[in-house]
Amino acid sequence: MTNVALDRRIEQCRTSGGRVLRLSELPDLRSLPIEKLSKPLRATVSRLSARKCGLESLDGLELFTGLVELKVSDNRALKILPEVIASHQKLEILDISSTDTGDFSFLRFVDLDYLSVRGLSLAALAADIRHSKTIRFLDVSGGRDWTPDCGEAIGTLTSLEFIDLSDVEGIVDFSFLASLPLLRVVRLDGTQVRDLRFAKNLPLLQGLTARKTLNLRSLSGIEGHKALQLLDLTGSAVRDLYPVRKLEGLAGGESKSPGLLGLRLSEPFPEPRLAAMIKRHGDATHDETTKTKAIQVYLEGGPYRIRRTWDDLVLSWKFALQTDAAVTRDASLKLVATFTPFLIASVMALFPMDFLWKVFLYVVAFACLFAAWLLNYRVEKQK
Repeated sequence: MTNVALDRRIEQCRTSGGRVLRLSELPDLRSLPIEKLSKPLRATVSRLSARKCGLESLDGLELFTGLVELKVSDNRALKILPEVIASHQKLEILDISSTDTGDFSFLRFVDLDYLSVRGLSLAALAADIRHSKTIRFLDVSGGRDWTPDCGEAIGTLTSLEFIDLSDVEGIVDFSFLASLPLLRVVRLDGTQVRDLRFAKNLPLLQGLTARKTLNLRSLSGIEGHKALQLLDLTGSAVRDLYPVRKLEGLAGGESKSPGLLGLRLSEPFPEPRLAAMIKRHGDATHDETTKTKAIQVYLEGGPYRIRRTWDDLVLSWKFALQTDAAVTRDASLKLVATFTPFLIASVMALFPMDFLWKVFLYVVAFACLFAAWLLNYRVEKQK
């Protein structure tokens, strides 16, 4: 059965022009079927995939002289010799994830565009990856043996546009990402990331995922990223969503399509005011479109409006109590300053008083209103 399936794959390669040879998921394919491939066909193949097929050896790979893409992931017994990869000077895309590879010295000899080493030793990778200045896409998710040298080495890859650090244990300092100004997509799912301050130095950032990041509590650094189209915080510990307000790219772009909503959160929503907004727009548990629209309104922000409901003000204050002391102080002062003029007006209506007292209370009322506006302006500016 294996030989029949293998012959069918080779025939498909031959009839489609010979450029793509797909051997993935063929059971018990211990080595490359060199004897079944003619010399002209081997020279024509530029893309070779042999994932999840039990490979143990890449003997004969050097005969594929035009190879540009090689994917041999999920072959646990496959030990890749550096000289086998180093001989392919045209190679641009390499996926050797979940193999028995511990020597990455071939990176000194090939100019890769894409490298995936999921589940491999990153301590071994650090010594050689700094020589790969052309890499734009790097996947080290699930990597083992992370050391500070790994971050330092990755920080030298200034051409990187995509990096996946998901489920890499041991990363304490993510500041090395700030050295990669061309990054467009960053994946930090399941890591110990605590904040996103590195994002301040990533002007081209379009997507950031931080799912199941139980230590992530602050989005400081993400504000001002107008190009950001995806921010996935599902399962994170973030409570303060202020930094993402007015990032209209997350609201689905110009089309405002619910399917393009870029902010993804766990329910119940962590920000009380967002939850209140969704509640006012309808029953979010039964109406996905209503929920999406409420989040879009929240993301788009807007100027300060004096007309706010009592629920908004109370929720703002409760939210502040869950953050730091400075925010709590500002929120409390704002609450007092907002309602003091109404208290003064009530006192003036109930109790007779002379002209000077009225003037004094008018001045106090206007001062409170100005203080409320000023505090709100300060908070909005920090968003």
